[in-house]
Amino acid sequence: MTPGRVCDLLCELADEALEAARAAWTAATNPAARKELVRFVRDSQMYVLATRALRHKVGAAILKAQMRRASSTDLAGEFLRHTERSVEAFEDLAQLTDQTYRNTDDLMCRHWKRKGLTEFRNDQATQRAWLTALTQPTSVTLPGGAARIEAEVMGEPWRVGNDRYTASSGTGYVASYYAAVRPNAEPMTTKVHSPKAGKYTVWVRALVGGLHQDRALAVEVADQRLEPTHTARASADGEFLWERAGEVRLPGGASVIRICPVGKRHSTADTILLTPDADWKPQNDVDTNKRR
Repeated sequence: MTPGRVCDLLCELADEALEAARAAWTAATNPAARKELVRFVRDSQMYVLATRALRHKVGAAILKAQMRRASSTDLAGEFLRHTERSVEAFEDLAQLTDQTYRNTDDLMCRHWKRKGLTEFRNDQATQRAWLTALTQPTSVTLPGGAARIEAEVMGEPWRVGNDRYTASSGTGYVASYYAAVRPNAEPMTTKVHSPKAGKYTVWVRALVGGLHQDRALAVEVADQRLEPTHTARASADGEFLWERAGEVRLPGGASVIRICPVGKRHSTADTILLTPDADWKPQNDVDTNKRR
């Protein structure tokens, strides 16, 4: 049983419930009963619209997962149609409930139009932004002898994501999930290959702001711990920025590299670059870099 099929069944049940409610209202002869049955008809209409909105949400989520897996936008048209139809269904739901139920739940502040519809429209904007980022991925032209590591390919223990923050490069980012406040915070670890021995400048692209602040992280290369980066506060939308972590001396060949969470909240890393060219800087977000 797939998520899509579950949603289809919910919609079928909702349609059947609406038909039964309308049939009961038509068959009723008692005026008081007919008045009460009007409420059941409206409840059933709400159920139909709510399940339609959910079905399109799930449909969009499935297509998004497929596009992420394939790193392709071939399904973009259908994906956008699902996001649009989910909002349309909720708009109809908000209009219907404006005449019946004032709130989405027992919390009096959660009005269908003011809260629920806003959330649906905001999510639609978020998904459009994600699709734009997928079609225009972040790219960096590297100098000779440089090494680039996408954090999401480093493996555990951090969570790989690309859902909430859409401007990451590669296929996503990694988030430490409060690892910094645990007694033994676990870093992300992998190996980096330097073509020859020498001094390398380390650049880090990571998230500042978002739902949490203080996402500071520190990169460690060949047992050389560099100064923390991404310590600044930023907007609630979050932004991936390049910052210069410092310089390390490496032997030729493989060296262990770690991303260590040092902030009070979960660090969120995107990319690490090591370059033998001390004067080179990433082309995007250069003006925001505080370390020269």
